[in-house]
Amino acid sequence: SGQGGKSGGSVTIPANTHVHPNWVFSAPGDYALTVKMSTTSKSGQPMATTSTLRFKVGSGGQGATSGHFDFGPKIEGGKLVASLKDDRKSPAQWVDPASQTFIVGNAAKATAPAGIDFVASQGSPVWMIASAQVAGVPWLGANTMHESLLAGSTGEVRFSLVSASGPGKV
Repeated sequence: SGQGGKSGGSVTIPANTHVHPNWVFSAPGDYALTVKMSTTSKSGQPMATTSTLRFKVGSGGQGATSGHFDFGPKIEGGKLVASLKDDRKSPAQWVDPASQTFIVGNAAKATAPAGIDFVASQGSPVWMIASAQVAGVPWLGANTMHESLLAGSTGEVRFSLVSASGPGKV
């Protein structure tokens, strides 16, 4: 959501899972999506963390213009911590999500399909990080596979959109 829209919505991802949703933006500009991740510790205690993902949509900007990334939690010091798996290096590194801005440039421009009227009407221009990797577009997924998460929790993680800001809808 975004301008005039509403935040909300959540999805639960099973333990040891790696998925790639579509990320669709209706207008160029800067976006910030704040996501809460929650799970249950092995001892039955609720655990949660919140993190903000940043996107520059349209042309230009400093940040990741390509590569494979996964957003997900890990456990450090008994606490759930948001992390971003960056597969641009081998071995992959888990980094602070705040350390990265995703550049969703002209390679991501598409025409809105039917059925996403909550973001954009059919036929209108959108910028999209697709569920399949596209050259020149950072590929952002969600991940519940970090070893510390699997060792210290039930593994299932609920991702909830807390807030979204930007010039358009997402």
